[in-house]
Amino acid sequence: MRFKEHCFLRSPEWQALLLQSPVWPFQTLQPRALSLRSRLCGTLVDLPSLIIYYSTIDENQIYQTGWEEQSDLLMHKASTMFDDVKKWLTVEAEPLFLSYASSQQVIQEHINYPDIISGVLDCVANTALLTIDKILRFLCHARLRSSSLAGRSRQQQLETSQLLNDPEIIEKWRQRAITAFKFVQGKSKLAAKPLDFGLRQVQSSGSSCSIDI
Repeated sequence: MRFKEHCFLRSPEWQALLLQSPVWPFQTLQPRALSLRSRLCGTLVDLPSLIIYYSTIDENQIYQTGWEEQSDLLMHKASTMFDDVKKWLTVEAEPLFLSYASSQQVIQEHINYPDIISGVLDCVANTALLTIDKILRFLCHARLRSSSLAGRSRQQQLETSQLLNDPEIIEKWRQRAITAFKFVQGKSKLAAKPLDFGLRQVQSSGSSCSIDI
């Protein structure tokens, strides 16, 4: 990210390897968390590119010709990725993660994951949701500013603002990411280091809708 390089997993060859069905005997016997990891990687391969494009937007750009088309494209990519991560989390991952935790543990935010990989994946997924939400929030606010100057209808502005998530939901993702991080940190400080970096990047930007890279 620091060097603004796109993820190598975006290439069709790597995508085919990530998303294909198991073809080797060991793949059918591997822990479920490993197959979930491949699926999540396939979902998030474009997130670094999205952050790179987002980070190049300056204040003056939103008032220039072509901004509407560019923001539409970015919002579509962000919204699609956001929906894919939520679907992966709720449909594929959470049934495994939460099956090892009692309802009381979930309420108290002390989840015992089945293995360290599951904790890493939960932290990454929820951090990704926070990151994409910040990008969508920035784009929505930018569109609202540009549309108000362009005299767009109130309905159009309302449709844009409806893409924003409720603060309580955002806080839930943040708490889940922290819970998963603490679990991983308790198992391996080395495995927790990249997770700590991701959480710091999201939390340091606060409500400013900015993400440092």
